[in-house]
This record gives sequence, C-alpha cells and structure tokens, in this order.
Amino acid sequence: MAGAVRAQLDKILSSRSFSGADRATGFLRFVVSKTLSGEADQLKEYVLAVEALGRKPSFDPRTDPIVRVEAGRLRGRLEEYYQTEGSGDDLLITLPKGGYVPTFERREQRLQARSLYRPRRWVTLVIASGVALLAVAWYASQHLSRARELIERRLTTNSSETPVTAAAVSPDGKYLAYADQTGIHLRVMATGEMYSLAPITDSKIVQLCWFPDGTRLLASVAHTLSGDASAWSVSILGGPPRRLRDDVKHAVISPDGSWIAFVTVRGKQIWVMEPGGGQPHPILSLPQEDDVLGLAWSPDGRHLAYTKRHVDTDKFETAIDYCDIRGDERRGLIAEPSLAGDIAILNGRLVYTRFEPSPRQTDTNLWEIRLDSGTGQLRGKPRRLSNWSGVALFSITATTDGRQLAFLKGQTQGDVYVADVEASRRHLAHVRRLTFDERNDLPFDWTPDGKAVLFYSDRNGTYDIFRQRIDQRAAEIIVAGPDNEVFPIVSPDGRWILYFAYPKDRHYLTTAGSLFRIPWGGGPAELVMKTRAGAIVLCAPAPAGVCVLNEPSTEKQVVFYAFDPVLGKGRELLRMNATLNNYFWSVLPDGLSIAAVIPGEGDGHVRIFPLTGGNVRDVIVKGWRNLRNIDWAPDGKGWYSSSSSDAAVSLTTDYHRDRASLTLLYVDLQGHAQALRENVQWAVPSPDGRHLALLEWNTTSNAWMIENF
Repeated sequence: MAGAVRAQLDKILSSRSFSGADRATGFLRFVVSKTLSGEADQLKEYVLAVEALGRKPSFDPRTDPIVRVEAGRLRGRLEEYYQTEGSGDDLLITLPKGGYVPTFERREQRLQARSLYRPRRWVTLVIASGVALLAVAWYASQHLSRARELIERRLTTNSSETPVTAAAVSPDGKYLAYADQTGIHLRVMATGEMYSLAPITDSKIVQLCWFPDGTRLLASVAHTLSGDASAWSVSILGGPPRRLRDDVKHAVISPDGSWIAFVTVRGKQIWVMEPGGGQPHPILSLPQEDDVLGLAWSPDGRHLAYTKRHVDTDKFETAIDYCDIRGDERRGLIAEPSLAGDIAILNGRLVYTRFEPSPRQTDTNLWEIRLDSGTGQLRGKPRRLSNWSGVALFSITATTDGRQLAFLKGQTQGDVYVADVEASRRHLAHVRRLTFDERNDLPFDWTPDGKAVLFYSDRNGTYDIFRQRIDQRAAEIIVAGPDNEVFPIVSPDGRWILYFAYPKDRHYLTTAGSLFRIPWGGGPAELVMKTRAGAIVLCAPAPAGVCVLNEPSTEKQVVFYAFDPVLGKGRELLRMNATLNNYFWSVLPDGLSIAAVIPGEGDGHVRIFPLTGGNVRDVIVKGWRNLRNIDWAPDGKGWYSSSSSDAAVSLTTDYHRDRASLTLLYVDLQGHAQALRENVQWAVPSPDGRHLALLEWNTTSNAWMIENF
C-alpha cells in the first residue's frame, strides 16, 4: 500500500491542480511522508508550521493562521484534482477537516461503503422524489412571481466599545476579514474560528478588500496621530504589512489583480496604480465642489463606477457615474440626493445604498439595478433588496460568483454630553451624558443662566427643539412640528429663541428654509424671513449683542449680513469665496470680527475678518488638520474646534454622521492647540465658560452577510 500511495502522491503533485503551488506541494508531501513512516501523531500545527512551511521556532498558532489556511487550500486542490485529472484514479488521498493526518482509500471501497445504505432507501427516495416534484410544481405555480426571501447572517458580535470599522468577504467566500480598534482579524466562515493578523501601527482601518489570489488584503488606513492616509498590503499567511502609498482612500483592487484604483484624500481625483504601488497616475479629476465617496470595479476590470457628491452654494447632489480605466467614456448612471455612497458591481447588477425618507432619514438600505458593465447602460428599474430600520449600511463587498454580499450594518447616534472646563483649559472634568434616548440629539446653545442646554433631536421622527437642565434627565420640548426644526439659538437680549425650519424630506444644504422666532417665555412662532439653502445665524453674547446671518449667494460666494431678531436681515458685512464651509465660522465674543476655517492642505487655518475695518488676521493651528467648527470661549482668548484625519474627510454624505475620528481642541490666539477629548464633533461653551455641551457619536457596527438576493 505504501508504494501505491507514494506513486499516487507523485501523480497528484505533477498535475495541473498543483502546478506552481509550492506551499501546497510541500505541505501534502510532508503529511503523507510522516503518516507512511508511522509518525502521524507528530502532525500538529506547530510542527507543520516550522518543518513544512518554514516558520521560525517562535511561531505562535494563536496569532498566525498559516497552517489552517494552507490546509484549507490543500483540501480544495485535492478536490479539484479528483474532479478533473484524477476522476478515474483508484487510490484517493484526502485530508479530512479538523485534522492534518491524511487518509488513503480505494475508490471501490468508498463506493461499497456508500452502497450499503442504498437498498434500504431506494423505495423511500422514489416516493419522496415524487412528492417533492409535486410540491415544487405547486410552489412554482403559487409563488413564482414573488421576490426571493433574503438569507441573512450576522458575522461579528462586537460591542459599541469596539465597533467594526471595515470588513470584506474573500473572493471564494471562505473567509471574512474585518477590522476594529484592536487590529485586523480573519474569520473562517465554515467553522467560525478567528485569527488576528499582523497590526498596522497608529492606524484606524477604514476600508478592506481582497486581492484576487485570496492571500492578501488591501487596507485603506487613517493614521490617528499624524492625520495621514495610506494604503497597505496585508498577508493573511503572516509577515509584516507593506505600505503601498500615502495620500490614499477608498482603495479597491481590480478583479484580475492588475490595478488598484483609489481616491486622493481630498476626494478630487481618482488614480490607479500597480498592485505593488508602482506606476501611479491620475485618470479622473473632479471640480472643486465634488468629492468621491466610493469606488467599484466592473467584473472585467475595464471600467469603474464611482459615487460623487456635489456641494455648492445653490446645489447639493449625489450621483453614481461610470468611466473606463483611462477616465474616458464617462456616463451618468443614477443621480438622487438619497444616495449614501457605497457601491458594488456583481453579476450584471449595480448594488448601492440609499437613505430612507423621513422619519427614517438616518437609515440606509440596499438597492440594485441591472447594469451592462461593458456599455454602462442600465436596464429596468431599481429594486429594493433590504428594508431594515434603525441601521446604516456601508463597506459593501461580494464573492467572485456574486452569490454572497457582505457589509457593515450599524447605527451612529449623536448624543449630548456635558463637561466641566478646568481653569487652564487643558483638561475636561466630570464628563457625563445628558441625553439618554436612542435617537440623534445635537446641542447648539445654552440658556442665558447656563443651567440648561438647547438641542435639536429626531426622537419624534422629524427634528424638534428641546431644552434640558444639566442636572436632570428629562428634556422639555420647545418647538415641534411636521418639518425639521434645527439650529436653535437664544438672542443676545434673552427675549427670543431663533431657529430654522426645513421640509422634512429635504436636505438643509439644498433647500430654502424659514427662519422663525419664539418668545423666551413661550408663545406662537413668528416668521422672521425666508432664507436660502444653507443659511445660518450666529450671535455674540451680551453686552456686544451682535448677530450675523450667513447666506450663500448665486455667485459661488457666501455673504455675511447684520441680523436683528425682530427686523431681520440688515446690511452686508462681508463676502468671501464659497469654498468656505457655511457652518465652520463664528462671531467673536466682542462682536467686532468673524472667524472662519479656511480649507486647504497642511495645518489648520483660521482667518479672522474685522467687521468695522482693520487688517485680516491668520492663525495657523500647527500639527492639526481639517478643522471643523469654531466655538469661542466667552472670554475671547481662544476657541474650540474639532480636527479629523485626512483619510476620514468626506466619507459620508451626511454632515452629522461623519465616521471620522474627531479630536476636540482648545486653540489660543497664537494657534497653540490642546487636545481635550476624542470623538467630539463640536463643543458649545456655556455663557460663563465653565461648562461645554459636547456632541459625541456613539457607534455600533458589525459585519453581516446576505445570500439569495
């Protein structure tokens, strides 16, 4: 028998199924030789790793899954051999699951063993087959026109303390790679076993995808300390990760593995490069007002689909476009504000995510439409794939055959926290959560006595305005209605609460709104004026008592006007380029100047514009990029801003649901910044400066999979 086994082994290893598979060849030869020599008891994971696969003696099976991965690949090659070249072979060599000791069996013996059960079952099988055929015929006649039922599986069980940040299913569907704050992990789909891969230091993994060979991952990384973004190659077989290129986000590998497409961190250009990082070159540039939110390759690797967002002073649009690998032959596929950004192309279908209409405006679901990937022509009408409530979906990946779709399903919820500010402004103390519902709560102002926070919340479906004392758990509703009522501020004299109202199914950046006031002591709302899309009012506190209205103009500029809570819009104060984000500015406490974040590369840049004459002043915030918001400390000696990493900029279409890692800063007038707290989008100081109302995002996110879609 031993001679026959060795002859069969040589035949297998010389077949096309094992051609070029040096690791599988060595693995099989080693386990067969050990078994034939009576040493099968030595076939343990450590011995295989060190003696058969060349791992160092320091090999640790808890962190390096190479033996299990290679065993799985070997089983697949053996199965392929016996289905093709070896279909007529008499001697079968197999590697049973759950172990590493091979078995040797004559094909005739296996057939005889199976046949023992057939005489007892053939009558039953005939009857069962007839019943089954009748059942199938009846079912088809009754249900043929109905949609198939989705098969859904949850793949990870991370808590809110360690949400999954990226995930991807392998091309063959055998593995799931996913990342959280502890690193990158590998799940074996058949058994549920988990393994950790070599870490990338100082990183938050924001996207993963598989190379076609199934042994490497392409990781898009946001570096938490430097704020840089980069792409890395990570082997699941061990070894250190390899940095491919900086200035990268949304990196995706082509189906044949010949190109990596990616977006520059500012979201204005699409590039391609070789899988090792060589030959990088741009293929598509977008206007200043556009950002790329997601990329997907066509199955033939000749085209790219990309989701883009257009934000201008008078327009907010999201669309999915299509182009060839040279950036030519561009074609628009879908254009609608509800597009969320994530896309995938599989089996002649474009799968994408959409936001739901109000009151589920923070939910996203999966949709599909037929796509001729060769011509970019859409066929038929969009079809809903899912209708989940209370969750958002992102990071879509699929198996090569298109039968399994993996994605992240999660919920990002904005909550109000309150913190005490130490005198040095170098630390926050006694940080505690103020709002405890399961919807979005966003702080915007304080009551004049500093004892309560004004915030807007969608806890009733649409956004309404609430007031809550910092020593209580219950909120009092101030303004409610069928529209979205947002951005509440108290007038400097304390007589009015000002707020904006927008139609519930429209985005405030794209829709004209209405500015209202209500008496502080209660009473009916009064219309102050109609406003353009994206308008906002901010005020300096008493005694300055200055209010300023910011409104976009039709000339791609934003204009600042004097504003009176009773009389409305006054004279023009200042006009500047529309690249300014309408919401990243503030009035200084003395009411004499406006400070605005100036977008651009490099360190954070804030410009202070005098309103009554004088020189413009620039403040550079060294070491911090992508500043968001300006909220002045009441004494005017500095302000609070949040900073996000380059890689996380423009990841989502909703301003309030940024997935970025945000760091709250206190910045003095010389640009010296002190980091105060992570995961804070903005901070609103109380009138006396002793407290901050913080907007923090609490996220839960896990990997899921659907089939039969």
